[in-house]
Amino acid sequence: LLPRFLAITGIEAHSIRQAAGEPGFLAGVLQFILAHEPTLMRFAAETGTPPASVGKALRALPLGDHEHSI
Repeated sequence: LLPRFLAITGIEAHSIRQAAGEPGFLAGVLQFILAHEPTLMRFAAETGTPPASVGKALRALPLGDHEHSI
């Protein structure tokens, strides 16, 4: 999934650590997961996280939005 994430976000692989420290990065990761149902379902299955919790987490973050509500 990393190549797809990098392509969608425009972040370069060598800059990911720096980007992770920026406000909104985690919200962006959750938006990425929520934007593609197969990715969301795989994430949920592999982490034992209910899919709805991902949307709730996004809304709780600074710069999270309501666009991807579950």
